Amino acid sequence: MASKAKAKATQAVKRKKTADKEKDRDVCAICLDQAVHPVRFDCCGHEYCFLCAKGLMENHGDRGRCSLCRKPIPNDFLEGHWKKRTRKDLELSSKGVGQQQVPSLSKKVALDVHHSICVRQWFYEGRDGWWKFEVRHNQELEEAFQNGLNTCEALICGHIYVIDFTRMIQFRKDSLPKKRRIKRDVIRAKCKGVAGMVLKK
Repeated sequence: MASKAKAKATQAVKRKKTADKEKDRDVCAICLDQAVHPVRFDCCGHEYCFLCAKGLMENHGDRGRCSLCRKPIPNDFLEGHWKKRTRKDLELSSKGVGQQQVPSLSKKVALDVHHSICVRQWFYEGRDGWWKFEVRHNQELEEAFQNGLNTCEALICGHIYVIDFTRMIQFRKDSLPKKRRIKRDVIRAKCKGVAGMVLKK
């Protein structure tokens, strides 16, 4: 009888370890959250959010390296990644709270955010037009906006960005001169893509 109980306990521990490994595999090694627009590097198999991977590559000069194993990442890797995504993939993953809940939101704020995100989206201006913030950043901005804050901070591409709702601009906290306009618009407003990933026609 004792040996059966011990065998059951051993199996339960093995199942839990397997489940924990699966969960850890989906966690981005930079932001330590579920990977948004996941990118798995061919060189090593480690997974990151698209924007975290982009920041990782931009912060290492001519060639990025995986932050976990230090293997070099080909310069054109991310370009090839977003080209594999369909317009539907990107649009579905940028719809906000309706697609993915944020556990830290209070019930009232979550309802307000859910209602406004269903019809509203945050955008930033790039060289070639407007781009949607990815779903997690969109939620963070909308929550701060709904709470009446003048500014908030967000970790984007491995950098802290200040979002100024009064002047409707964003800028890197460590690099004040470069500012980009932001706007809150209908979710179907014309844009180039999501977080640097071009929407296919």
